Amino acid sequence: MNQPTIRSRVWPLFAPLCEVLIFLVSFLVLSLVCVIPVALLTHTRVVGIWFILPFTLLFVAAYQHFVHREGLNNLGVVRDARLVRALAIGFVVAGVAVGGIGAVHHAAGWTDLRRVTITGLPVQLAAVGVGLGVVINLGIGLGEELLFRGYVLTRLLRGYRAVPVAVVASSVLYSLIHAFKGVGVLVLLNLFLLGVVLALAVIVTRSLWLAIGIHAGWDFWGDGIYFYRVPAFEVSRVFTFNYHLGSHLELVVFKIVTALFLLVVAAGLLMLARRQGGWAAPVREAA
Repeated sequence: MNQPTIRSRVWPLFAPLCEVLIFLVSFLVLSLVCVIPVALLTHTRVVGIWFILPFTLLFVAAYQHFVHREGLNNLGVVRDARLVRALAIGFVVAGVAVGGIGAVHHAAGWTDLRRVTITGLPVQLAAVGVGLGVVINLGIGLGEELLFRGYVLTRLLRGYRAVPVAVVASSVLYSLIHAFKGVGVLVLLNLFLLGVVLALAVIVTRSLWLAIGIHAGWDFWGDGIYFYRVPAFEVSRVFTFNYHLGSHLELVVFKIVTALFLLVVAAGLLMLARRQGGWAAPVREAA
């Protein structure tokens, strides 16, 4: 009887992780190769969502088709009659969480809320600018969720057959990707917890739409409700925050408040997942 080798025992532990790392590296390299010429042609250093979102959709669709012989529906991009409802619920949940975080910060004396007066801008254009901000955040949410909760989480679920491992691993990768921006440890912790929330939202709903709504709302509300001044396309904020942090300890507690709110949302989604009996099964099998 053949005894299992060390490689045969160890490789299954790393194979799913290697698979998603190859995917992410391929995406990052190809996106840079494609974005540099576009940036040079448009004379901009950063090419926005108008390029990145179509590129992400095309890349993931092509990768799914040629590598896995599957479609985007296997990644949670499903046709659902409750699509708009899921997006709206996610957007509102994120708004409530961000509002609660802001309220605690304000009560502690760490922030002052200042309303920006919108002078010389017609109401119609202001409404269009706010709507444009929502749409762009939905685009960013769709792109990032398709990558991390769509592809990465799905492949890890299939590889490990254990939801806790897949949720934690995908959230670690999500937070580490943002480490290249030079963010601090506490910000990485909050990004990890946000990744857990988004992964659990996918587990509960069996689709990406709720996670996309939460992601888009988190970005939209967290930036002080921003809008675009049309047609100049300049970013403005409806509200801004002045911060008053007198010590490093206050900064730590300031960040921990966000972590606690994310933990509460994650706990609620975890209870729903357990109630549905989906905590030990993959989100979606291959068609």
